[in-house]
Amino acid sequence: MKNRFKLLTATALVLSLTSVYATTSSMQKVAPKKPEPEVKTYKTSDVYLSSPDYTVGVYFTPQALQPTASNLHEIAVAYPLPVPTPKWFIQDVKPQYHFGFDLGLNAMFHSTNSCLTFNWQHFHSSDSTTKTVPSSDMVGPFFEIGPDAAPYNTATGHAHFLLNEANIDYGILVNFGSRAQANLFAGVSYAYIKEVVVGQYSNPTNTFTRTIKSPSNFSGAGPQVGVNFAYRIAKGFHLAGDASAAILVGKMKNHTSYSSNSPLLAGLNITPPNSQSTHVAIRTQVVPAFEGKLGFNYVYNYYKHYMVSLEAGYQAQVYINAIQSTDMGSEVTLNTVAAPTVGVYARTFQRTLSDFALAGPYLTLTLGF
Repeated sequence: MKNRFKLLTATALVLSLTSVYATTSSMQKVAPKKPEPEVKTYKTSDVYLSSPDYTVGVYFTPQALQPTASNLHEIAVAYPLPVPTPKWFIQDVKPQYHFGFDLGLNAMFHSTNSCLTFNWQHFHSSDSTTKTVPSSDMVGPFFEIGPDAAPYNTATGHAHFLLNEANIDYGILVNFGSRAQANLFAGVSYAYIKEVVVGQYSNPTNTFTRTIKSPSNFSGAGPQVGVNFAYRIAKGFHLAGDASAAILVGKMKNHTSYSSNSPLLAGLNITPPNSQSTHVAIRTQVVPAFEGKLGFNYVYNYYKHYMVSLEAGYQAQVYINAIQSTDMGSEVTLNTVAAPTVGVYARTFQRTLSDFALAGPYLTLTLGF
């Protein structure tokens, strides 16, 4: 009897264990699998917001820029012979390429797919051009070139430029399909522009000399809008560039000084040099500014949140009517007072506005982390 009871107990235990194992196996078979994360794919026609994996970006852009303006004609050359048919030639100062740089910082806001950018651009240049003619011809400034002008045969024109520009922009990062990316931004731009034009004139023996110096500067700020873009050509390689426009409002200053040296000054009780000047009232000026870049870059991403980029291209920027000059238009010859080498005596003045422009190649290194 005891043996039969033990047998029944063992049988029941085996059946229970078998049932539990079967139930567990059945539950494991029907238990749903965890869904794998969905990988979003975009069509070429999709437009969506996204931001890069890095949070802070720093970039440095060395530039080789050539400045230009429309008031660099400091030298007028007169060829008076034959007397019935004199001819004239206008010699401009010819600026060369000079070093400049652009330094920037941007911060990414991943929650809003936007970025905040700060940058500072600096440029400075100095150029000169010299013209020497034989004693039968003459050189001089625009207002004094003719048969009754001072006997100058050598002239040198100098042009100095300075630009400091700072920008603060906030942009939205937009993707157009899987290849094109753009940063649509708006912000505030500030620019300080200075030009100094100098003309120096002398006769062959350097006994008669004249120097005319005309500094002009503009300082202003205003709203700015623009776009940075990149189009992926192949893995890591992009066609890149940007375009922006700003309206700057600020103060414009300009004056002109004249310095003349002549042996005749002693007879007039004037200690050389004879210094004269033209002062112009400070005025408010509105300066439209435009900038564009186009180039190619290579972007390398590593460790997910780090990026290095190298971009090379060509850029141009222009500031409309940013330079003012008030020049002597024509001169009165005072033979009863002094010879023309002693000083300048204005009959008319003319005010001109000139654009300031920079253009040349650039190279940008960007680090993101």
